[in-house]
Amino acid sequence: MKCTTWICVVLSLMAMAATAQDVSVRVTGKEKSTELIKVGSAWRQDLPDRLKVRLRANKETPTRGMIFKAYFYTDNGTLIRSQSGPNKIWANTKKGFEEIGVPETLESARAAEVFLALPEDLKKLRATIVVFGDPKKPVADIYPSGKKFEDFEFPEKQAVLDAK
Repeated sequence: MKCTTWICVVLSLMAMAATAQDVSVRVTGKEKSTELIKVGSAWRQDLPDRLKVRLRANKETPTRGMIFKAYFYTDNGTLIRSQSGPNKIWANTKKGFEEIGVPETLESARAAEVFLALPEDLKKLRATIVVFGDPKKPVADIYPSGKKFEDFEFPEKQAVLDAK
């Protein structure tokens, strides 16, 4: 009986460990766009530069309760600013023009694209860290890819490093 209980505990721990890997985040790079992007409470068309971020899930996954945070740094690792959530864009979709941000549900093995505006205060931007997923076991990506998480300070750093 104890052996069966032990097996159940191990299987539960394995399932919990897999949860952190059920979602992923990838900053694919800078791009230019003429679509409106929301910065604060204003819709702006004068910010063509933005970072594209891809969110993925291995299975259909609701995003409610997940975190999305972005941290922007200078060359020497000084934090310029941070933000919770991507910037919404106003785009033409199959439904017509609408606001697009993080979807309510990530579809299995299908990437959702979201964007981060690069306004004037980010002229000295040299690195961006995006943290996404379960607040206790988040996943993260750093842009450009040659940078290391260890070189920057952000609240979720230890959880991100522990998940690797």
